[in-house]
Amino acid sequence: MMISVLVTDGENRAALAVTRSLGRKGCRVVVGGRAKSISSASKYCAKAYNLPSPMMDEQQYLHSVLNIVHDENIGVVFPMTEPTMHIISKNRHEFPKGVLIAAPEWEKIMITFNKVEVFRRAEDLGVGIPSTIFIHDREDFIAKEHLCTNFPVVVKPGMSRIHTGAGFIAAGVSYANSPEELRACYEHSDALNYPSMLQEKIIGPGTGLFTLFDRVSMPV
Repeated sequence: MMISVLVTDGENRAALAVTRSLGRKGCRVVVGGRAKSISSASKYCAKAYNLPSPMMDEQQYLHSVLNIVHDENIGVVFPMTEPTMHIISKNRHEFPKGVLIAAPEWEKIMITFNKVEVFRRAEDLGVGIPSTIFIHDREDFIAKEHLCTNFPVVVKPGMSRIHTGAGFIAAGVSYANSPEELRACYEHSDALNYPSMLQEKIIGPGTGLFTLFDRVSMPV
């Protein structure tokens, strides 16, 4: 029996890779995202839907996805970005029984996507991290501002997409070369009224490690 799969965020290249891979395996792939996305143009896309932005309205996005799941008899849902993974995994109980959400449990996602939590756990486990000051919000920054004496400093929001309740705030890393620049960052960025970090700037090449596990056992 052919399985119908919904792949979200069709404008994302990772979504295109999933669409092609599942299509080659004989799955019927339905793509959701912006109209005329790169994934919807694939020959392996059986049908495409224009979905509202998950960044703007969580409930409207979830409602639209649930409608597709019902109308297309979807068996597996692949959320492909932080916002869609957050919304769909958090609300997996809203999906019909038997529908597989191809994402970890919401609690594990929140740990993985939260840079503050990752660095705290690394520190607790004895893994080396840059010199770091953990900040809870703007008020906490005011109380800890005097601790930051070495510049330049990296100003790093806890998450790249911050959930506000109704939608998400896009957040990026910035740099401050002086106390005045640092203060301005916290005065003007909405993302920095949520958990963040001040870290020493490490000069040198960046290296990334990407892994795929079938099974993993680790403390949560």
